[in-house]
Amino acid sequence: MRQYLVAQAASEEEHQRIQRVAAHEFRLLQSLEHPGILAVRDYKQHAYGPALLFHYEAQAVRLDHFLATRGDRLTPDLRLNLPRQMADAMRYAHSKRVIYRALSPQSILVPMADTETPTLKIFNWQGGVRANGSAASGTTHVQELVEAPALVYMAPEALLSPDQITEAADVFSLGAMAYHLFSGRVPATSTLALAQTLRAQKGLKLSAVIDGVGPRLEELVPWSTHPDVLTRVDSVADFLELLKDVEEELTTPAGQARGDSLEAQRGDRLEHGFVVERILGRGSTAVALLAQRNGEEYVLKVARDQDHNARLREEGEVLKKLRSEFIVGLHAVLDIHGQVVWGLDKAGDETLATRLRQEGRCGLDVLQRFGEDLH
Repeated sequence: MRQYLVAQAASEEEHQRIQRVAAHEFRLLQSLEHPGILAVRDYKQHAYGPALLFHYEAQAVRLDHFLATRGDRLTPDLRLNLPRQMADAMRYAHSKRVIYRALSPQSILVPMADTETPTLKIFNWQGGVRANGSAASGTTHVQELVEAPALVYMAPEALLSPDQITEAADVFSLGAMAYHLFSGRVPATSTLALAQTLRAQKGLKLSAVIDGVGPRLEELVPWSTHPDVLTRVDSVADFLELLKDVEEELTTPAGQARGDSLEAQRGDRLEHGFVVERILGRGSTAVALLAQRNGEEYVLKVARDQDHNARLREEGEVLKKLRSEFIVGLHAVLDIHGQVVWGLDKAGDETLATRLRQEGRCGLDVLQRFGEDLH
């Protein structure tokens, strides 16, 4: 049972706020039924305040306490398994249009913590919001609803713009949790320190605090915790795909060649004379690489796996026939290590999203020009 103590409220307004928070959490949890979410049983009014009754989990401990005692003894498999469980629960919640927005070790229970592969259950949903299009509705002052140590796992926009929360906020928290699980360290000592790190590194970087980080793991965490929502990993589904790449990286025997363009890093040479400069981004179907050939820069769009080869090939054959100054040029549809790869012109360094963030809304004349270009 968890009770909201209205008797301690300083004012009638605070009294009503606590009542709303408790009712809000109960309504959210009533719509969720998942093995990774602590089930609510009932909602009761009591003289001391509203109470939520939960399913009892024997010998359960909070994840922050679990990590404090066992964090340095976690196996690689468990370091992968725990964020996978969290992400699976978040993906389910998002399918029900519920965003948690404050996921942290303080809000996760570990039932039967002494088992070899413990399961997780997420609780404390009082800060959750129900997505409503691109915005959200529900309780907004999340700083008042979570413990202070949990704030460093929250996305910047979850603290600054609570009325504009999207699923990307939960992706950030998953990335911050992965950072903690693999490094053994909290993301930051304070929200100010977190903001400084994110500004300097464009996300949390494991290689800044530990050695021997593989390229896939090194990409997963900063892409998931990028301070720019539009640059961050798009969804929990994409996070899980990237986590699969990390699992493959950690379980592939040392010295075994993968023959995979997705594994390419800066300076690697690919077939057809391309030299990789950097990874531009990752999606659920493809990875974008910036590469150079004969002094010219190109963008390579690489199918994530063979299941997506046919789709990229078909789309590429159509795109090759289109020639316009307003469409990025496709030079060739290639096969590299069994993967379909598009060889595209580099259109520039700035996206429309970047321009909108820097300059704000476009004027009518600019909107008219964009409309004509796209027509």
